[in-house]
Amino acid sequence: MSRLLAFASAVIVLLCTGCATKVEQPVEPQTFRFRFLPPDGTEFVQKVVTKRDKIFEGLGRQTERSASKTAISIRRSEAGYVMTAKPVSLKLKRNGKPVKDPLTKLLQNTVVTYRISEGGQIQSVEGYGELADQALRSLPPESARAVAQALNEDALVARETAEWNGRIGDFAGGEFTTGQSIDAEVPFTLPNGEALTYFTTISFPGFEDCEAGSCVQVEQRYDSDAAAFGRLAGEIAKGVAGEVGGEAPSVSDSRISGSASRLIDPATMLIYAETLERTIRMTVDIPGRGLVPATLKEERRYSFDYE
Repeated sequence: MSRLLAFASAVIVLLCTGCATKVEQPVEPQTFRFRFLPPDGTEFVQKVVTKRDKIFEGLGRQTERSASKTAISIRRSEAGYVMTAKPVSLKLKRNGKPVKDPLTKLLQNTVVTYRISEGGQIQSVEGYGELADQALRSLPPESARAVAQALNEDALVARETAEWNGRIGDFAGGEFTTGQSIDAEVPFTLPNGEALTYFTTISFPGFEDCEAGSCVQVEQRYDSDAAAFGRLAGEIAKGVAGEVGGEAPSVSDSRISGSASRLIDPATMLIYAETLERTIRMTVDIPGRGLVPATLKEERRYSFDYE
């Protein structure tokens, strides 16, 4: 049973962002502009608490809880800004027991540098180049290949860039009005190189008091292109089967949806509060078990300690 649960767990893959808290809308709409202007020398510690539940009908449930701290600094440069993210600590528990995960250990020792334009756009992400080689050198052969694949530099840079754009880049320089709602189709490149489309609704319910004085509440809700995500999950299932020497389960009816809520200072685009939620649902056809509905639920809560 435990092997079946682990086998099915490996089919689930997380892709990108999302939560939502309602803020009372102001009586009179207010127009504002987002400007990426963090003060030179800005430093803060980003804390993230993550709750993740994997549920496989008839097979069981797996829970993960993690807490991380990352020291972030932002400096002016001739081309714009250089932002450095240095992991401070990471604690991970699975089903209530501490876990020493090789992938997590490698990432925890990785300092990532982001070069950002004056307009708040990512120009480059540096620091992931050696991760795959480190995995191959330091891990047992049976796990090194799978971990190295997960640490593909292009995929990690694409993920970081997409996350930045969803939080900062897509809004920088834009003028909006409280109460405004925007519907958009957002392209995203999966780790397997395939393009996926997210259907997104973005709204700005109003202003709220924050450490910076007054921040804009930004809410996002999204839903994925189910067909593309299903094809990716199927490819992962085949890879998992190859690693364990078994027959690949097929994956169908896949869907990823979620929401995000952020409190942002429009004058600097520094974030002062953030909550993300997402749910992945799929049906896994496991050899010997048949069709098994699977659900992954994840919640992330961010806090920021500015110096």
